[in-house]
Amino acid sequence: MTSLLLVTALPAQAQFRIPIRKPSIPVPSIPTPSLPIPDVRKLLEGEPPISTSFADAGKQNTIPDNFPTKTFKPLTDLPRGHKGGFLLRPGFFELLVQSYCLRPGTYGPSKGRGYLNAPLKGSKAKIVRKILQNSVLYPEISQKDIQVLLWAIIARTKVSDMQPRIQKVAAKLLTGDEIFQLNGGALGLIPPQAFAQATASLPSSVRKVLEAEASIRKMLTQSGGTSFQELERIAVLVGELPREGTEVPSQRWSLHPQGFYVRYLPSGYSKTLIQVYVPENFNNRSKNTKILLAQNTEAEYDPSGDVAVPANTSSQRLGMSGRPVDGGTPTYRDAGTDRQQQPPPPTPPRTGNTLTEIPNAPTKRTIFCNPTVREVLDRDWAATRSDNKERARWVFWNSVTGEFTVSNVIVGEEAEVNPGATPPDRDGIYVVGVYHTHPPINNEPGTLQLRGPSVFGDIMFSEGRRIPSLVRDYTDNSLTQVQDTVYGPERRGETQPGESLRNNTYPLRCGS
Repeated sequence: MTSLLLVTALPAQAQFRIPIRKPSIPVPSIPTPSLPIPDVRKLLEGEPPISTSFADAGKQNTIPDNFPTKTFKPLTDLPRGHKGGFLLRPGFFELLVQSYCLRPGTYGPSKGRGYLNAPLKGSKAKIVRKILQNSVLYPEISQKDIQVLLWAIIARTKVSDMQPRIQKVAAKLLTGDEIFQLNGGALGLIPPQAFAQATASLPSSVRKVLEAEASIRKMLTQSGGTSFQELERIAVLVGELPREGTEVPSQRWSLHPQGFYVRYLPSGYSKTLIQVYVPENFNNRSKNTKILLAQNTEAEYDPSGDVAVPANTSSQRLGMSGRPVDGGTPTYRDAGTDRQQQPPPPTPPRTGNTLTEIPNAPTKRTIFCNPTVREVLDRDWAATRSDNKERARWVFWNSVTGEFTVSNVIVGEEAEVNPGATPPDRDGIYVVGVYHTHPPINNEPGTLQLRGPSVFGDIMFSEGRRIPSLVRDYTDNSLTQVQDTVYGPERRGETQPGESLRNNTYPLRCGS
């Protein structure tokens, strides 16, 4: 607005350099039209960052909802092509992946409503697809931070205005040119009155989306910072979903452009089970079939960039990634009605603190690379560095849902922490791991600073309890590199030969 005023002021100075008398007659006021605010015009005109809608979904050539399915095999069992995608073959496959909200200001997934496959469209579709694809390469970036970055892009927020943590995420997942593009298409903060006037005539569902984007844009650029929970409260609405005419059954298959069938079974907006059916005549030419067949035998399937869209415009559009959740293995709850709910298995007996084996127990890597566990471990490590005290937590695994949880933190001293008695198992929820932190410096008189798990303390503890274990510590006294070291049995309850106790200790590498 300042630049416009300067432009109109310069000619006035050139015209009235010679002093003249003011006219004795009153000068009538000339009404001037209000100038449009550029950011409002940019908001309402042109293609939005993500424009995918139900109109883009493939609604033809579907297969019956009661189509008989066989056992689904893990999609990760398939070989990968040179681009990293899965090389499909006839059969039924599935993968539980991290999914993302691509339409803030709408309601999360609800039971009984289905989703169809649609391509990712919009002015920032290529950049969003790049983020979803690259998320697999950076497992250390939390799903929440990736979601915040996506919300920021959809809300047209400048990367340079985002919180420093999200700027770092963008720098890892995108190139400098892509970040430059995002800054160029961003919006400033629109005055509330101008925003209200510009959106007053829009449908309620559209106005809610634009209001949510404006709120996110404001929250992400404020100096005090904003928590993920506050953003999620704006982006993902809760309550009863408004009714609309068209509905899609929850088990509906849709034809993928590559010639196979896919369906989406979300658990909330952040986790979706992708199920794939590849027909027997996949890759064969046929003129007498309703199935559209892929013609390229080397076609790769990458879930990243596909969008699961609902018929209801007030419901979430879900962007798929190729990043598995908890190894990508679904549970009955993730798979919807295709799987029967089963009661938790009976708790096996155990003697004192020593654990017994359980079916399908998770490995050390699965336990300690789980995002929930790592998020809490990161917080405990930050606290240990601050007060120089060891911290410990037990890790629990729900054998029915596959979810991981942790115990309350146990705060020790500079040289030790006592986790206490092994917690009990209840209702299919088992103790499967324990971790603790080592302070940067041990000031206990007469003690020697050791790095990693101690033989007579940590390693013997894990062997006696038969529990997978982890310690986070610096690798040397210069305190320049942090390392997570796992030790103990590979799975809960397993025994180890005596000579392998020390050999079973190694650095943990998540994502490798």
